Parts: sequence; structure tokens; C-alpha cells
Amino acid sequence: MKKNVKIFGAALTALLAIALVSSCDTGSNEDPAPVVDGNTLPSIPLGTVSDWSIALGYQNTTTVPLSVAQDTANADAAAGGTGCMVVNWASSTDFRSCELYALLPEGIDYGKFDGMQFDVKLPASANFLLLMRNPDGGTTFKVWEDYVYRGTDESATYVWVTVKKPFADAVDTGWGPAADPADLQDWLTADKATRKQINLNPVLNVGGGGALDVAQVTYIDNVGFYKAGVDGAADQVVVAWDFEPAAN
Repeated sequence: MKKNVKIFGAALTALLAIALVSSCDTGSNEDPAPVVDGNTLPSIPLGTVSDWSIALGYQNTTTVPLSVAQDTANADAAAGGTGCMVVNWASSTDFRSCELYALLPEGIDYGKFDGMQFDVKLPASANFLLLMRNPDGGTTFKVWEDYVYRGTDESATYVWVTVKKPFADAVDTGWGPAADPADLQDWLTADKATRKQINLNPVLNVGGGGALDVAQVTYIDNVGFYKAGVDGAADQVVVAWDFEPAAN
């Protein structure tokens, strides 16, 4: 599903405000970049399902087929969505993952954002390991690793939930060269010329309803980044993948 971003700024002139009324809400990431606390956030060109790959993670030797694909049957229709990404994955061992990853568009200062987020629908609860890394140099930050409950409504129907995690909590994993600077946001800004990789690794949690060597199905949507709102204002979100059929 596509989530549009809008510009709000008291310093805009009346003429520019009139122009923006006609240019916003076009359903495209080519909309003017949002401004938060006087800072313009980067625009990110929308990617497609074909950007994403899935592979066995550490100590995961399952032979269950792994795949990612476009899906329309399970999109968040209540929010106006018509597409999402379906991920078929499995693990041979409890608390082991599959690597679900994509390269981010290069030359963008992702350090201007405060964190990453995505929407997920889980028929069985699972853990997630969220990473930002340099796939060539090996420097890897762990943004977050924890449990995500499957969301259900009053009729016990599975619903979409949003996972939003701040860069401030990220730690260098030590899996590659030490990050320089050591803070994730500073590193993303200082090293913005180097293409980055984002990982949304699903981690099997048998206690959450998963099972060893059994296909797990997870639906992903609206992968992107957010800037925290100021003085009670809503967070500004820039989506990098909305998985709408027109773009995929």
C-alpha cells in the first residue's frame, strides 16, 4: 500500500502553499519531500518486489522452499492498499532466521531519518532481526531484534500491524569492520555514497506458533523510514517499497 507524505511548514509563503495544494497527494514518491523541524527529508524512489531476496540464515538448514512474491489477495484493503509482498520461509532450528534483504537506493542520506518501519501480517507470531549494513564492506548495525505478536481483531481475523524502530537503539554487531562514526545515523550520513542493504529477517519462534521445517507465511508492506514529529506532530514517513501492483 502507498502512504503519501505531505509538507507542513509555517515558513512557506502563501504562493508556495497554493502550489503545494495542487502538487501533493499524487500517489507518487515524486511528491515534494516532507519538511520536519526545518529539515527536508530525502525522497526515495519506489522499489519493487524484485529488489528483495531471501536465503537461509545462520545455522538454518531447512529444505523448505523459500520465496518472495507480489500478493494482492492479502493487501491491507481497509487502508486502501491493493498489494503487498508475501514471504514464504522456514527454519530447521528454533530462534534461527532467514535472510530477507534488499539493496537501498544509493546516494541518499538515510541518517536524516530517525528510524525504520514496516507493516506486517503474521498468521503465526515470530521474531524479527532488523539490520542496516554495508553489503560490500561488511559493517552491520542491528537496529532491533525481538518478538512481533500476530495482530487479530475481535473476530480473531489476522490484521496488519506496524513495526517501527528507532536508529538510536542500533548497535554495531561486530560482524565486519567497526563503523566509523560509531552511531548509526552519523554512519549513514558520513557513508551515504556507499550503497546500503536493509534486512527484515524473520526469526522462527516455536513458542509463538511456528514449527520446525514447516513453511511460514508472512506478509510485508510499506517498508521505509520515519522522522519523529516535533511538538506532538505526527511522524513523517517516506516509503521505499509499497508493493502496489502498478509499480511491481
